[in-house]
Amino acid sequence: SACVVELFQPVPGVSELAVTGVRLPGHEGRYGLLVVAPSAEFSWESLSRSIEALPNHARPRFLRVMSELPRTSSHKVALAVLVNQGVDPAVVEDGLYVWDRTHYVQLQKERWEQILENADALW
Repeated sequence: SACVVELFQPVPGVSELAVTGVRLPGHEGRYGLLVVAPSAEFSWESLSRSIEALPNHARPRFLRVMSELPRTSSHKVALAVLVNQGVDPAVVEDGLYVWDRTHYVQLQKERWEQILENADALW
């Protein structure tokens, strides 16, 4: 995840970001979650180009857009909070997206249910 974070640092319009792995109910392993706090210059096109530059196995499958990232008392990004909240659109109130081979699309309930049935479809 460190190489993913470094890749996104120069993306215009991303004021802060974090990358972590989240579990999907009923599936083994973790799936990449990119969390960004966009600024006024945020561009979906720039973000998609940055994601496409990564090898397929390194692309975060999920994206969460927040006004600001949660922090610990020592001002570090609270990754545990993000991991515990996961990527269930019924739980997460922020913008939640899933990688759809060339770009992120909003994660709706129907797509979430498809993913839970077959997480291999994310690859």
